[in-house]
Amino acid sequence: AEVWLLFAAVIALYSGFRLAKHYDQRLQHLESVQILQVLPQLSVRSD
Repeated sequence: AEVWLLFAAVIALYSGFRLAKHYDQRLQHLESVQILQVLPQLSVRSD
């Protein structure tokens, strides 16, 4: 169940910064950097 929650979170974040890319290129870059920092923490917790 936790794996599916992580998978859903990844999709939500991905679609989120895809949307942001249309509005502000710099915002999209900031969000993608934050996601790259947060995702490893999520995967460690799920284990």
